[in-house]
Amino acid sequence: MTGILEIRQKLVAHLTQAAAEAQHEGKLPMVALPDITIEHPQNAAFGDYATSFPLKLARSAGVRPMAIAEELIKLIATIPEIDTLKLHPPLLI
Repeated sequence: MTGILEIRQKLVAHLTQAAAEAQHEGKLPMVALPDITIEHPQNAAFGDYATSFPLKLARSAGVRPMAIAEELIKLIATIPEIDTLKLHPPLLI
């Protein structure tokens, strides 16, 4: 059985690889990638894991966070422990 920490590490690795690939393909600007954190969303309707990585990257890349997320989700390889990947816009408080 895969532990939570291992799944988080896999998600970080896949996000890092997808972002680097997007930069290499010219789909994202070549800027330093911010740290990636994976957490449990406060709202269970948003799934088991969440990240604000596209929002953090948007600041330095000058690209809309949802556009970054859409590009990354296309490039993320299949992760056996993850059934589906979904995008949710950030909540406005």
